Amino acid sequence: MEITDTMCQKAINYKKSVAGRFMLVEGAMISSRIAGEDFCVTRKIDGHLQVLFYENGQVVMLNSRGNRKAESLRCLDEFASKVAAAGIGSAVFAAELYFPNEGGRPRCGDVLSALADEAKRDALSLAVFDIVEIGGEPFVADHYKDVYARISEVFGNGGSQCHPVEMKKAASVDEVKEIFAEWVTDQGAEGLV
Repeated sequence: MEITDTMCQKAINYKKSVAGRFMLVEGAMISSRIAGEDFCVTRKIDGHLQVLFYENGQVVMLNSRGNRKAESLRCLDEFASKVAAAGIGSAVFAAELYFPNEGGRPRCGDVLSALADEAKRDALSLAVFDIVEIGGEPFVADHYKDVYARISEVFGNGGSQCHPVEMKKAASVDEVKEIFAEWVTDQGAEGLV
């Protein structure tokens, strides 16, 4: 699939309009910075934000600057296969490209190393966390749990090189703090989203 200016602009706009609005909240500040009763908490992965464009069996992956870093990766083949199996003709998804690190958390620099090393490229993985469009129309949901449900329908429940980002539901700020303690404090994850 040929990369168009529209695709590049969508990748750039995604970073500005969605990911660019995230704010850092330290664990000790959770109670004072968020409020509510119905949360979807996802594990923050230290990788590279990618916007993936799928159309009729072909996939293009662009970074948040609208540039292509790689085009022949096992995780992209799996991505295309899962989208096709879901009966979707065209779509745009956001995902984190990362290099799994046995015994530790993924690191941003490991992605660049893997892209440069033919022996490591096939280990790169995608954690899908958002739907931008399906069938040429913006994907709009009232709550992230609806987005995550659709992502899970398409990409399954983990265990592969293209999977939904890990997510837990929380009914209170205290439950968000518990997830922070488990994933970040105990397991060393980069953070929560």
